[in-house]
Formats: sequence, structure tokens, C-alpha cells
Amino acid sequence: MTNVSGSEWGSRSEIVESRRSVLDQVKEQLSKRKDIYVAGEITLSNAGGGWTETVSIVVAPKKPIYDFKKLNAFMDGLITGIKTSARDNATDYMGGGIHFGMLYFDEKLGASESEVITKIIAYEPEALLRAGIKIGESRKIGQNRLERRTWVRPYPDVEVAKLVADYEMGLKEGTIEYNDTLNHLHNWINPEQMRLLKANKKPFSNISGLLK
Repeated sequence: MTNVSGSEWGSRSEIVESRRSVLDQVKEQLSKRKDIYVAGEITLSNAGGGWTETVSIVVAPKKPIYDFKKLNAFMDGLITGIKTSARDNATDYMGGGIHFGMLYFDEKLGASESEVITKIIAYEPEALLRAGIKIGESRKIGQNRLERRTWVRPYPDVEVAKLVADYEMGLKEGTIEYNDTLNHLHNWINPEQMRLLKANKKPFSNISGLLK
């Protein structure tokens, strides 16, 4: 889509190219899936790693998937037509648990340029020239890339996804404190927790109250 604006006198016209961000395309695809629960979206600015912005989208199948191979197949079907920058497989954890996988989508947001101007005034030009110092004005321009990384992070069921998303949002907003169990849940479920989940025995009910 192209927007064109300009004065009627013809003194100036601007052509601005607008594009749909990768993030918007990812979110649109997820929103159209009736079999997916989107538990939350956690956005952080200048959080490290050189990223201007990072976005974590926490999702889960509405019908639970407790097998890591099937969870990988579910993950691979989440987004179509958009090339991933990287991909982490879900894997077996400790013989019966799951170490979660995720999809990565990186995109450019823009670029920042910095310009430094140094003016050297010579009182003894010969001495400065001998030292290799340039007399007059010099410019140095540097450019930094402004980029966003989006993660799509699938969890095996709605309960786990909601716990993870609410916990991470609470940490971001400063409304809850660090919790070891919930922090581990970001990355994995151990075999005993998995056994209880499959039996519908609510292994995280003792900590879910922290997030309300």
C-alpha cells in the first residue's frame, strides 16, 4: 500500500511506503485459529541481546498435547508463509517431561545514525600534520540497527500457558515476585508434573493463587 501526499503548488510531494510488520502478520494468523488459546503477549523494550524490542506470544492448543513430538507438529503448523529466523524443538525432559520449544521471527524496525563533527584549529599546522592530525572539519557517521524479535511459545495446555503468561506479565509490571516453580515452568515441565497434568490433578494449584 502506498500513501501519497503533496501540496497543490507542486513544491513537494512525499511517498511513504507502509508495510505490515512480521509481528502483525504472526498475530493475525494466530487470531484466526479456533483451536489455539493465546494466553498473553509480553513486550519488553531494550531488554538486552541487542534487541530494540522483544515480544513473547504464549499459546496453547485448546485440546491438550502432552507428547513433545506432537507438540512440535502443533508448533510447526502455527504460522504459515512467514520464514522463521530460528526454531527450538520441544524435547523430552528427564524421561517423561517436556522441555518447551519456540519459533523465532526477527525483523528490522529501522536504523539510527549518529554523526560526530570535530573541528580542529591549527596554531602550528606543520606540527599537527607531522602527527597525522587532519586540520579542519571531519565527520564520523555510525549506524545502529533497530530490530525486534518475536517468539511464539507453545505450551501443552491452556492452564500451563496461562500460568506462564500471567507470571511473566506480573514480573514485567512489578505486581508479583520471583517464584522458582513458575520460573522453571517457562522452560519445562518435569515428569511428575506431567503425570499429574495427564491425570487432571492440577499440579500448579498451590501457586496459581499468586497470580490473582
